[in-house]
Amino acid sequence: MANPPLPLGQLALFVFMGAALPGCESDPVRPPLNMGPAEQGMLPPGWRNPQPTVPTPDAKTTQPKAKITSTADSGASTPDSGTTDTPDGGGTTDLRSGTSTSCGITDIPSTHPQYTAACCMVINQVMRTNGGKFAPNDELSRAEMAKHLMMMRYKGQVPMPIGRHRFTDVPLHHPYYRYVQKMKEEHITKGCDLIGPRFCPDGKATNGHAAVLCVRTKYPNGNFTLRSQQPHFTDVPSTHWAFPFIQKLHEDQANLNCAASKFCPDLPISRIRWARLLHTYFVR
Repeated sequence: MANPPLPLGQLALFVFMGAALPGCESDPVRPPLNMGPAEQGMLPPGWRNPQPTVPTPDAKTTQPKAKITSTADSGASTPDSGTTDTPDGGGTTDLRSGTSTSCGITDIPSTHPQYTAACCMVINQVMRTNGGKFAPNDELSRAEMAKHLMMMRYKGQVPMPIGRHRFTDVPLHHPYYRYVQKMKEEHITKGCDLIGPRFCPDGKATNGHAAVLCVRTKYPNGNFTLRSQQPHFTDVPSTHWAFPFIQKLHEDQANLNCAASKFCPDLPISRIRWARLLHTYFVR
């Protein structure tokens, strides 16, 4: 039976709750891809692991907390070519049956390995389509990334920020002001340039940005430790500005690497890869 789209104000079953996420589960349950036994044991009660139609190829210690070594998020100020984040008019159906489903996305086939991740984001109104098109290969802007993360963190009900305006390039009338400002208040972002300061909302988001912001969102106030200080990726040495966050993302088995031993931190992230990361890191 088809489920109606979930109202934005009623996302109470969302990310950090121990209940099934509507439209993001399937039976029978099987261990998630790229998830080890330890992480499987940490899944909240009642959560289901979404399955794509086809297999994807693809306690505090004395260890010091990971800290970013740069003063900002190292964002670029190049224009974003991503789609407009407008509501989708397509219908949705339940993914729990394990059969072929539709969530209003017209440019990603149901056999695509990341179809379930994209549908999960659209059904729960974290990411949206433009006329039914998800634009999976379009690059994501920093402002869009801020919105999606805050929608995840606050289960769709992002409160208005408190306090003064913080970024000179994200004024009060900016369409993404609420999300960028809230992310700043939560100490998740430091912006792209402390002189101003600026956020570079139209700058292209990269793999490095995704790692930093996702880990900061999942671990408030940087409250995490690394199991190993030995760099996993050859292009992210321990001196890299995003090293602790990229390393933690890998340790949490939410891989965003571009090759077997490379992370490509400066590579712009596409919407479909971002949907997969959100789904893997916060939902699965």
